[in-house]
Amino acid sequence: MAVKVGEVVRLALDEHQWDEVKKCYRDDFMYLRELEMFNIDDWIQAQKDDFASGKCTSTNRKTIHEDDRSCTWSHDVTYLEDYRGNKAGTVFHIRVVALKKDGLIYRIMISYD
Repeated sequence: MAVKVGEVVRLALDEHQWDEVKKCYRDDFMYLRELEMFNIDDWIQAQKDDFASGKCTSTNRKTIHEDDRSCTWSHDVTYLEDYRGNKAGTVFHIRVVALKKDGLIYRIMISYD
């Protein structure tokens, strides 16, 4: 059965269950952020640095589309402290597109304003 991205987001951003999260991704997973590419271990570390650390929060999550091959969802990321060149209180509206292959997450790309 294909993973549901909303469940993966909850496991990662709310519960920090990294071993369970990792099971939802293919070994050849890549995350694209701006000009950066992350493998699964880098992506998990980025989630730990941003969300598990308490530096950022994720709110207003909305699944726009999901089927067995892709998912598009959005959320607002708020910086709770000065971090990565952003002032505390800065809010970004994030759009995430995830591609799935063999029931697992294969690629993720984001855009934001």
